[in-house]
Amino acid sequence: MEGLTYDISIEEAFEEYLENNEFREIVQSGAFIYIGSRYVINNPENIHIGDNGCFKLTSSAEQNIDKCSLVFEDIEVIEPDDSKRGDSKGSNIKKRKLKYFDYSIQSEPSKETIKLYRASVELYEKQLDHVKVPWERIHEYLMQEGATAETFSTTTHLNSAYFTKAKNHDVDPPSMHTIISIAAGYNWDLARTKELLQLAGRDFSPAYKLHNTYFFIISHMHGCSIEEKNAILVNAEKGFNPLGSGNYSGSKKATQLSRIILFQKLIFRQKNPRKSML
Repeated sequence: MEGLTYDISIEEAFEEYLENNEFREIVQSGAFIYIGSRYVINNPENIHIGDNGCFKLTSSAEQNIDKCSLVFEDIEVIEPDDSKRGDSKGSNIKKRKLKYFDYSIQSEPSKETIKLYRASVELYEKQLDHVKVPWERIHEYLMQEGATAETFSTTTHLNSAYFTKAKNHDVDPPSMHTIISIAAGYNWDLARTKELLQLAGRDFSPAYKLHNTYFFIISHMHGCSIEEKNAILVNAEKGFNPLGSGNYSGSKKATQLSRIILFQKLIFRQKNPRKSML
């Protein structure tokens, strides 16, 4: 059908995730995983872990993409021209973006996946050892990664003082920003991230756009670099602070790189307009 597609860029998906409550609920259910440029039903028939530790489509999913992917509609929207803000007679500009289309076409397996996902989260919660402080649990996970003070800073854009906090099992709980920086840097999954947040007495709140953005980064951008994740944050509507600490030696350069990454993607999209896939 004309104007329909399975593909949506990470920037377009983020915009739709913030604006469309129904789409956000579907994404947060865990029933779909964002791989490449598509939302695919989250089950072993469609998804496996590649040699590089990132999610990949199975051969079956690639051959039957129409049976396991969300569909989006390519529409035109009219937005006020920012240059004419305050002028009631200001001109309008047209902007094309992909919109979430129809969840009802999805089959029963996706509903079963939601149940499996929620069961796995409940299992994580039951296994939580609340006696341990958050930094102690973070240190355990960092040791599994073979982290050192140097690699920790490079991976998370946090300075080495935070690695020392983990090593010493600091009793003061880390902030949400710190936990997300560590989880995003090491590509930890949503269940592990929520575990650490709960140990620190924190959680995602749908009422805050920053929290929704953090959730999006953890749940959507598995395998992406921290620079790519920061590109979403620093170029968001409110221009959120990038992951990492402001006094990290590479923070300024990393923020500049994040902006360059997004700019390059936007230029590529302008030169390569999306075509209908259906």
